[in-house]
Amino acid sequence: MICVAMAASFPTAARAQKGGVAVGFKNETKLPLVVQGYTVIGKMKKAGMAIAIPPNKTLGEINVPAGIRYYSVYDGNMPNKVYISELAVPVMNMDVYMIIRSTPKGLVLQTP
Repeated sequence: MICVAMAASFPTAARAQKGGVAVGFKNETKLPLVVQGYTVIGKMKKAGMAIAIPPNKTLGEINVPAGIRYYSVYDGNMPNKVYISELAVPVMNMDVYMIIRSTPKGLVLQTP
């Protein structure tokens, strides 16, 4: 499986929130997916909530700390099945939006 990731920054109202930015995911597959991310802060993993994203829906997380965020994408029906593992996404001072798409070689996480 080949995984491709690119992050896009975009301004939204969520950016004005204190403590971090928003990261959104659009599931353009026919599969229910679960996305989980973490950031390493002071040698400790700070994990976000697991986000269950139904097919063709958009969800995300807010108050994501700045730094490199590592995202994994799992099958929503079989949580032990990992499609994308610990993909590094730079999260700075702007909101990030990504699309999860199916390809013949597997799922990819990319910018719109």
